[in-house]
Amino acid sequence: MNETITNIDLLNAATELGEAMQDAEPLQKFRAARKNFNNDQAAIKLYNDFVMMQREVQIAQQYGGDAGTEQSKLTDLQEKLFANKNFDDFIKAQNNLLEFLQEVNSQIFAELPFDFASLAKPAGSSCCG
Repeated sequence: MNETITNIDLLNAATELGEAMQDAEPLQKFRAARKNFNNDQAAIKLYNDFVMMQREVQIAQQYGGDAGTEQSKLTDLQEKLFANKNFDDFIKAQNNLLEFLQEVNSQIFAELPFDFASLAKPAGSSCCG
């Protein structure tokens, strides 16, 4: 049996998927963790300090400076950052959401009656299959 899928069918399916995804537990947990992280000024300061120190280490490494001291400070900041419950929860929720989305993506592509990757790649590119 050969079914023809119309653009309207695809639009309806995409809309239903989008609505269902809004209620998905990994997304709900991610939103809650992101809100808690964004409301935690100590976590935000640790994160900003970590990013700045990371840049300093990269610059020192790039221009041959002594990155040892900065690297040690970066490691300390990283430990403090991941010790912050709101940041740690946010990262875990983000990783769980990414895994969930990859699983959904795999399920969708497994059901497609064509090779989406070959259709989605840029013309003349060897990317994506």
